[in-house]
Amino acid sequence: MEDRMIDTLGSFKDKWEKNKRLAFEETLREGSEIFNWILQRNGFENPEGFKRYLRNKKRILDAGCGNGRVTALLRRYSQMSAEIVAIDFVSSQIAKENLEAFGLSRGVVFLQKICLKISQNLKNLISLLSGGSSSPIGP
Repeated sequence: MEDRMIDTLGSFKDKWEKNKRLAFEETLREGSEIFNWILQRNGFENPEGFKRYLRNKKRILDAGCGNGRVTALLRRYSQMSAEIVAIDFVSSQIAKENLEAFGLSRGVVFLQKICLKISQNLKNLISLLSGGSSSPIGP
């Protein structure tokens, strides 16, 4: 692995291990500044629009899930029948713990993978999401 990638992974590992719930609760509070910012940066004006967009999604990917705060929003606003795949190389276990603590882990699969590497090859990404080469750390 390249030195720069090792440094980057070390930085993210340090960030999430020292700040496991960074902005997590605030993200879940509808109407909070961080909640509104996340929706707006993704093109949604309000929670209803976000929920409408997710309504018919059967499988949702959160690549680079960090501590799981956006994964939690995806779980909260999508249909309970939707499967959510949360991928992160260093913090997928932290995301899993956070979602479990808030009762939002049902239907979420947590994977510990390097997103950059898998996204460089779409075939591998499809294989990963279909269970071909995944290493799940959760249910």
